[in-house]
Amino acid sequence: MNNFFKLNWKRIIIVVVCLISISIVYSFEENNYDRATKSLVLGSNDNKLEVVVMDVGQGDSILIRTPEGGDVLIDSGPDASADKKLGKFLPYGDRDIELALLTHPHSDHVAGFNEIMKNYNIKKIMMTGVLQTTSDYLNFLNTVKDQKIPVDFVTSTETVYLPGKDANSTSSAYLEIMTPESSLIGQRIENLNNSSIVAKLIYGSTTMMLTGDMEQEEKLVERGLDLKSDVLKVGHHGSVNANDIKFLTAVNPKYAAISVGKNNSFGHPHFRTIHDLDKLGAQILRTDLDGDIVFVSDGKSFDLVK
Repeated sequence: MNNFFKLNWKRIIIVVVCLISISIVYSFEENNYDRATKSLVLGSNDNKLEVVVMDVGQGDSILIRTPEGGDVLIDSGPDASADKKLGKFLPYGDRDIELALLTHPHSDHVAGFNEIMKNYNIKKIMMTGVLQTTSDYLNFLNTVKDQKIPVDFVTSTETVYLPGKDANSTSSAYLEIMTPESSLIGQRIENLNNSSIVAKLIYGSTTMMLTGDMEQEEKLVERGLDLKSDVLKVGHHGSVNANDIKFLTAVNPKYAAISVGKNNSFGHPHFRTIHDLDKLGAQILRTDLDGDIVFVSDGKSFDLVK
């Protein structure tokens, strides 16, 4: 009888070990499946532009991988969420970010950089240099100084070619900077949202409008700019203070991506913004509902990757 129980216990242990092994393998394969469908790794060598509107809660952080393999990070969210997302989307072992762009220094756009700069090597930073004295922004500036990261200040409208695999090479994808039109270095702006860098991302015939938290988009319409874009990163988390109907109509996006936190206290996105985008026929995507939002462009069309 004792031998019988000993034998069965051995069998039970073997079965448990096998089940654990299968579980680990399944988990690994499932993770690889996720990386295959949502990771930027696939776009490293196939001449595609990939853009991830990362789910970082109530804030903004957008990761771009250029067709030539350069990594561009626009804003960093309010906390360490973006740092964790980079580990998910960047190729294994890739710790270089060739270009980081800060649209404006509100904490929900800049605070995450303080964690990211501990773990990643940022080769260059673009920002406006507008005056802001919050601890998150001052910590960011001090780290940039300590790490001696080169800074380019956006002081006018210009064309900025994104980097390739290193900061000194250029990509076929580029940004058309629309604001600011003049230098904001050291200036105190009453509404920092309106100091946001607004840019149009262009690759081939495909386009994406990047708005930061700009609340005066109607001024872009008044300037007669070509705002039509396949994808719109909806301004200020879908706020009613932004997303003027004339601007949305001029952009007329196929996809509208809203970076917003679940059950946020601001009521973002506003029902009017959702209504106007829906009326325009845009497919509305929200990080609070959809998680990370991934787009891929072959230069001819933007596709949504589920």
